[in-house]
Amino acid sequence: MIQEVTEHIASGTAKIVAGTGTSSGRDSSATAAQATTHALAHLQAMAGTNSRADFAIVLATGAAAASPEDIGLAVRGVSGAEVVVGCTTSGLFSDSNSIEESGIAVLLCQGIEPITGHVEELSADPSGAAQALTKALDRAKQETSTEETNDPESPPLLAWILSPGSNTTHPFVDALQQGLPPATPVLGSVQTLTSAQTWVLTADGTVARDAVNAIRLLGAH
Repeated sequence: MIQEVTEHIASGTAKIVAGTGTSSGRDSSATAAQATTHALAHLQAMAGTNSRADFAIVLATGAAAASPEDIGLAVRGVSGAEVVVGCTTSGLFSDSNSIEESGIAVLLCQGIEPITGHVEELSADPSGAAQALTKALDRAKQETSTEETNDPESPPLLAWILSPGSNTTHPFVDALQQGLPPATPVLGSVQTLTSAQTWVLTADGTVARDAVNAIRLLGAH
């Protein structure tokens, strides 16, 4: 099992702002760039400034998902986000659109401090993957938390992106719940595509298969 947890602490602001964008198309780079352009315009409209993003999540489906490396580069290039994570999906939607055949959706955030990590070879030991991931993310949180973000009454949000399929879901989720503080909000997804078609894009720009991507968001929740 290969494990990596990376501390990506965004510069952050007092206000958390987000924007979403989608684009239909078959070319990975062009579709990602267009979706990110829409998301950045949304974020800037919400923020009232021409600022850039700190953090991005990207979802890709159909032919547009063929080149995850190009997707990551396009999202970073347009948004300015230091941290970009994502995965393939069987379909996607945002507040403005839904795509079932081929396209990309992007969520851009500003003012969020994410800690990200991923574990590969998930199907071999989903319970072990969850245990390793939560322990490593917790260590990283302790090293980076301020008094405000370390408030025991405000557990951090953990979002996870799971690949490749539902056979790993129950043991992974069971172990995840056991390893997290009580009442920790968790959100995740399961893919129904074959492992050869799926990927997760990690925060360092690499592409992993049969893997889980996790994002822990620091702040006063």
